[in-house]
Amino acid sequence: MLGSHVSQSPGSEGFNRIVIVSVVAAMLAVAVWLVLDAVILACTTVAQLNYLDGYAVDDMLRLARGNALYPSLSDPPHVVLVYTPIFFALGAAAVSLGADPFAAGRLLVLMSMLGSVAMVTIAGYRRTGWVAIVIGLGLILSPIQWPWSLVIRPDTLAILCSVAAVLVAFRERIEGGSVVLAAVLCVAAVFSKQSALAAPAAIALQLMIRDRRGAFVFIGVYVSMTAAIAVALHGVTNGVFFFHTITANANPFSGERIVSMVGRFLIGNPLFVAVLVVMVTSALQRQKLSGPGSYALISMITALGVGKIGSSLNYFLEPTLAVALWAALEFPVRWISPSSRVRAAVVSAAVAVTGIVAIVSGLHQLRGHAAVRAAFPLHSE
Repeated sequence: MLGSHVSQSPGSEGFNRIVIVSVVAAMLAVAVWLVLDAVILACTTVAQLNYLDGYAVDDMLRLARGNALYPSLSDPPHVVLVYTPIFFALGAAAVSLGADPFAAGRLLVLMSMLGSVAMVTIAGYRRTGWVAIVIGLGLILSPIQWPWSLVIRPDTLAILCSVAAVLVAFRERIEGGSVVLAAVLCVAAVFSKQSALAAPAAIALQLMIRDRRGAFVFIGVYVSMTAAIAVALHGVTNGVFFFHTITANANPFSGERIVSMVGRFLIGNPLFVAVLVVMVTSALQRQKLSGPGSYALISMITALGVGKIGSSLNYFLEPTLAVALWAALEFPVRWISPSSRVRAAVVSAAVAVTGIVAIVSGLHQLRGHAAVRAAFPLHSE
């Protein structure tokens, strides 16, 4: 486990262990409450908690009833679905099996988020130990991550596929099968949400540097599968698939909105900023950018799509996961000195962050309960 080679006195090592266990236990307690409470909300609230929920549920119900997911605009119902289909197909399958559409959609989002967190934590623990655990719990408590964990949108499913693709592609030993599987996972990501392009871009870039033949295999599989599926969907939807998923997304773009939304995200997520600064500094010191690092930086570029009119902070969900993955795998644990001053600073920061994220995430969860109380009377009418 990284960091274990730093010489420490028995007293300081015991002190560090107590602090780590205490902070992790506190974060875990809040995270468990948030997850369990969210599952209860998801399964028992048969009404929309967000204006996006209703649109998504309507799309799932339409498909579950055997109607077109991407209907012709010349015939009723006159609706437009601006996302690729996998998320809605999974939701419709659950509805066909008797699940409530609101519960099915929310649980799919929540399970996708938790799946990404689990992959980040497990993969990172082998390299950075307790740091990866703290990062994983921090993700669950994240001020940007948690509010979107019950909104019925395809973002978290696309991120789940992207994170899995990056982990598969950048295993310590790259094999041909890994490259093909990574390409398939990237295809799944882009057909969950068509803007999920950061992972394939990062994988292709890094493979071009490390394994030119693997890069051509990856690009060939990814491009051919994506093109074949897209053309097939365009054909079976009578030529409206590209309009729904591409043309209908061509909203006006504003540079001023990018500045505003990026500012809101950075101000509301100082822990993300701190971790990003540490990881970029570490990469500059080593003069090397890894595959997960490329994914993190490229995801921040694709997140600039937030400048599109009608966008929201969900564009920053993927950068949050990508930077967390980078840190869980490569955090410079050696920087955490055993000196008493540094220990005191780390303890203070850990306690402060634990308290802040717990309060912020708890408030977001209470807002969900307030939305439920407001929605039920309207739904019953």
